[in-house]
Amino acid sequence: MRVYVTHCDTGFLSRALVMTESLLAHDEHAFVVLVCHDRATAELAARSASTRFSVIELAEVKTKFPILDKMESERPRLEFIYALSPFVVAYFFDMDSVSSVTYLDADLYFSDRVGDLTEQGKNFDVAVVGHRFAPNMKHLEIHGIYNVGLVQFNKTSGGHRVLQYWLDSCVNSTSTTVTSDVFGDQKYLDNFKDYGNVKVFDGHGVNVAPWNCNRIEISRVGKITLKNNDPLCFYHFSGLKNFRFFSILSFSYYNWKPSSTLKKHIYVPYIFKIQQMEIQLFGLPQLDKRKIPIRQFFRFVLYRDILFKWTR
Repeated sequence: MRVYVTHCDTGFLSRALVMTESLLAHDEHAFVVLVCHDRATAELAARSASTRFSVIELAEVKTKFPILDKMESERPRLEFIYALSPFVVAYFFDMDSVSSVTYLDADLYFSDRVGDLTEQGKNFDVAVVGHRFAPNMKHLEIHGIYNVGLVQFNKTSGGHRVLQYWLDSCVNSTSTTVTSDVFGDQKYLDNFKDYGNVKVFDGHGVNVAPWNCNRIEISRVGKITLKNNDPLCFYHFSGLKNFRFFSILSFSYYNWKPSSTLKKHIYVPYIFKIQQMEIQLFGLPQLDKRKIPIRQFFRFVLYRDILFKWTR
């Protein structure tokens, strides 16, 4: 059984559920587990539980790993959330029926057969995805060559070693201050090769994100591909923020200007799915209420990094 696991609080629940729906549609052998940070989130998520989707509370993971309570009390909220990634994998890794556990960020959306992708990784100890920064953005590799959006662990001795290294490292630090060794839970992935046999999913349609793509194409039959005709496997909506009258896409942080095609065929449908899920969960869309400095707002406009409600 291929187990996929992610975690979230109420603020990211709609994304986690939309991601789960897309994943189950593209891997008929998948079993997805959502680890909810609190009981209220778990109760909402449990409404969507099925034979292929299960919900547990973080409290259950803490029972197996009591050190999480200490880490939570000592770290800023974001750093604690980063630290959870290897623990939610480790919680399920030793179950007898499990052949692999794949960690997923909650803000992914699958458009192609992810089961075919994880099959490519099954003969390795671990499989990861690269950031694939554009040449003019290679300096951003200081945050990690690989991205933590999808990390597959297979039940091998090497898989155990890599997972234990990741877990021990995140116990030590998940600081968001970039150093030569640490950035959250992510930079440790650069060292996985020292502990096991690592597969890098390097297809251009894998982990497409604001930091590596500003162009997509739509074929005559309506299929979404990249500029080089690679099929889109999954998109990573990192940094997406939905406000009352507009959404911020976060391309400007990487000096991209997203194309109108990408906005229309990737972002608009996803935002609609998120908001429909939020209406189902909460009765209305959950909007970001933070204030944006005026200079930053104009930067978003300059980079076409903003999607106004009336254009959706």
